[in-house]
Amino acid sequence: MQKMTCVLATFFLLLVSLGIAMSQQNCTDGTQGCFVVKDYWPVKTCEQACEPEVCKRGWGAWVSQDVCCSPGVAFPEGCGKPLTTCWVVENYAVKTCKKDERRCLQGYGVWPSRDTCCYGAFKQNCTVLPEATTPCFVVDTYFPARLCTSSLTLCGPAAQQAGVQSWPSLEDCCSPGGAFQEGCSLPPPTPCWVVDSYDPIRSCRKETGVAACNRGWGVYASEDVCCSPNVAFPDGCSVTPNMTLPSTSATNSTASVNMTQATDSNVKSTQGP
Repeated sequence: MQKMTCVLATFFLLLVSLGIAMSQQNCTDGTQGCFVVKDYWPVKTCEQACEPEVCKRGWGAWVSQDVCCSPGVAFPEGCGKPLTTCWVVENYAVKTCKKDERRCLQGYGVWPSRDTCCYGAFKQNCTVLPEATTPCFVVDTYFPARLCTSSLTLCGPAAQQAGVQSWPSLEDCCSPGGAFQEGCSLPPPTPCWVVDSYDPIRSCRKETGVAACNRGWGVYASEDVCCSPNVAFPDGCSVTPNMTLPSTSATNSTASVNMTQATDSNVKSTQGP
């Protein structure tokens, strides 16, 4: 019985080790690749890279995420932890906070819970407002987009007496001169495109995180825009989107044709007219 238990335990450990190894070998060549800096602000993070040019460049590439994230390696304090739940001030006049996952990478005025938001922003508990029977529309965000949103708590008498501005419809709130002098703008695109690598390859990658696409900087609507000169990079991406290099066979075929034409030309020039 003990022997069977030991065998099962050994088999389980082998499965766990195999699972860990397989989870780390995400690159197409079967290796773990290397780990490089992903973001410096507002959260310091590392990510996996599989490009040989990056992993062999001799700087800024580490063998594992643990090494990359250790204090004093990529960052003096090591990697940070992105917030998974984000709370921001809903309205300063009535001292209320709201949950908003779009703002997790805003870098300021963001808290991990309602209580920390209330005490961090107002040094006291948030106000609990009664809900109105019908919604009104109030300012949602000023940056990176001018947006309005519906609310039940900011429509009641207490909010109105505190000076909260509201509008009866989204159209009224978003019209020029309503909540904003220029009117509402389009929300940031999600998914979006951000810089993936600066050196040795200048490239952009697709980002699906709503917080990353709403951070307000370094975010582009498409790969074509991100890779255009003087947008993410002064010279654009190293390899432009949808760019295909000629195949070896095609190159050899072209070279063969050119050599044949050159030979024929030389023969004709030698033979004369």
